[in-house]
Amino acid sequence: MRSRTRPSRKWRRRGIAFDPTLSVVEGFTDFSKGKTDLLKRSLVQQVATKELLTGTEHAAASDEMKSFREGLGRYPMSMDLGGRNLLKAWRAGVLLVTGSDAGNFLVFHGPTVQREIELWVAAGIPPEVALQAATSNAAETACAPATASARSKREKRRRCSSSTAIRCRTSARSLRFRSCC
Repeated sequence: MRSRTRPSRKWRRRGIAFDPTLSVVEGFTDFSKGKTDLLKRSLVQQVATKELLTGTEHAAASDEMKSFREGLGRYPMSMDLGGRNLLKAWRAGVLLVTGSDAGNFLVFHGPTVQREIELWVAAGIPPEVALQAATSNAAETACAPATASARSKREKRRRCSSSTAIRCRTSARSLRFRSCC
């Protein structure tokens, strides 16, 4: 007989961290529609090369990429679903971490973490929770040493000997990633 416990409660008990990568959903959705507004953000303009910005603008409008954009548009992903799953996980006490999967269309290294936090707050996550997810929670998940109080090497080895599972639930499919410390 299957357990009727909600997945998010199981995640909390098992110590699974949740990273919804809402910025990827936003980037893919916009790119599939040929929208490039995300390229106009100040932080993106500061860090991305002119060639990258121009090339991405071209790809979003070119006939060569039309079938690819149409395929992305059919992929089952939803900002609403991602936001609802994020709220469920937070309310269940699941460890939240921010990530960006930078390198995807319209998802850039650096500025996207800031955008991810904005998307979390827009979904209903308190700003302090989103900031904690991007800082101390992310460091803990990556097995980085604590800054306020140094952990013993033995405890760090114990914590980092098991892999951390991260589930992404922004699409209709569930992806499970394992990262080892």
